[in-house]
Amino acid sequence: MVHTSRLKLWKAFDGRPTESLVDPESTRLDYDEALLPEDSFDPDESRGEFEVEKIIDHRDRRLTRQGRPVREYLVRWVGYDEPSWVPVADLNAAGLLDDYEQELRARGRFEMMATESA
Repeated sequence: MVHTSRLKLWKAFDGRPTESLVDPESTRLDYDEALLPEDSFDPDESRGEFEVEKIIDHRDRRLTRQGRPVREYLVRWVGYDEPSWVPVADLNAAGLLDDYEQELRARGRFEMMATESA
């Protein structure tokens, strides 16, 4: 067994760069924050993004080509009266989805405890 410090280079690599890349501060761009647009946390309705108010229910509907069901969620939107079914791939509300799944598991545990005691 030999320590790596005892090894010699097998071949000198001519393709290695010999210059160090230093970025002089004079070439850097300095952005004035006052000129940048305001951060907007409002949903962009022009791109088809809407804010989820609450996830109400779920169902397993269509099958993929591999025969797996696609889960859809019944979603209530902020500013709209009618909820709609949305595939999980199109739902961009990870926090609400996690809350709904935790509530679903808790409800299942409660129902299981209720049936065992009866």
